[in-house]
Amino acid sequence: MRDNDVIRLFLGDGSASKPSHLKFKTWYHPDISHYLLQMSDNQAQCIRIVFSDEMDGNNTQTFKDQLQTLIILGNIMQRNVIFISKEPGANNHFICGLVNGKRLLLINPLGITANLDCYKTLAELKQEDIVGDVWLSSNPLQIQGLDYEGDTLYSCGPITVELATHILSNISAEQLNDFWNNTLKAQEPTIHDASGLVYFGTPITNLLPDTLAQLFSSLSGKDYRAKILAIRSQHLEQLRIFPELLSKSKHLSVDDYLAQCVETPTQVLFNSLIYKNKQTDNIQRLPEYGVLVEELSKPIDFLRKIQLVKSKEDVSEIKQESPISIIGDLYGHAKTRHQKQASLRYLLHYQHYNADLTRKESQQLGYPVPLCAIQEGSRYFRTAYDQIFALLQPYIEKK
Repeated sequence: MRDNDVIRLFLGDGSASKPSHLKFKTWYHPDISHYLLQMSDNQAQCIRIVFSDEMDGNNTQTFKDQLQTLIILGNIMQRNVIFISKEPGANNHFICGLVNGKRLLLINPLGITANLDCYKTLAELKQEDIVGDVWLSSNPLQIQGLDYEGDTLYSCGPITVELATHILSNISAEQLNDFWNNTLKAQEPTIHDASGLVYFGTPITNLLPDTLAQLFSSLSGKDYRAKILAIRSQHLEQLRIFPELLSKSKHLSVDDYLAQCVETPTQVLFNSLIYKNKQTDNIQRLPEYGVLVEELSKPIDFLRKIQLVKSKEDVSEIKQESPISIIGDLYGHAKTRHQKQASLRYLLHYQHYNADLTRKESQQLGYPVPLCAIQEGSRYFRTAYDQIFALLQPYIEKK
């Protein structure tokens, strides 16, 4: 499995201008967030976008323009919206946002923000009737990072990407609408004195994956760092595996698939609205409009599309099939970061080699040792399926 451009961006070259994103003190490049967002299974049927970061200085006006454009697009498509952006007034702090109609939920890894520019920007958006009710998440996911990262909070990128991709892949459109209509409460508003913003504080624990819920615990600096680094490592594994699988499912080369990830139908329509001053007259005539309608109305779980995930009632019924389908099912049912990481490693092993390695080779590549072959000589033998099924069977959840 060869490296692609996104992996090279993630790993960097060791220079100060191109650092490795596997390092704790590296801010995520916006393109990393963009690719991971686009590669996620969109079971939530959301319009998804990463705001442009091509500017210097204060980003409040750019945030307002892009949010207004996204709200317009969301209303045209009649869909929920999810986005990642820099916090208004902050040049290096990522936040995640959800939009339903004109309702806005802003999720800051630090919890309720202390950034005055953010409050002022949101107050202006309300005054101009661009947004309606505003909720700010009250769960501090990165608060311990203040002790371990200092003023330069490097982990906001991995945290917001992990949250956004979890929502897209694990929460259905119906569940997300139920969250908006029945979970978020417009009661007991808070008024921010300096800006006049009226907002609602809300917990978001029911939106969090286990990888982020673990950050609520009282962690030592070592443990906090380990959990953040594990998220970064998992994102790298996804960038290694997902382009290979998705490009095959679309009958494209990896390079062509990654190019499609840059110019998505959502991005084309979004840019059209930006460049035409948010005029919507011709938006539905663009070919990308029909493509996006189709994508959102029939979201494809790419693991199922390439037959990695199968519904099953009993292991014996699929005993003669490739264990890849079982590995895919393990990933689909994984509840913890360790389970997901193990599933991705299994998948990488079989997609790339479809064979067993020696114990030493497995350890060097970071693959799970229980799947290695008994032989001591290097190179590969075909997989013994019975052995693999015996190892996987205890972990398969029956419906």
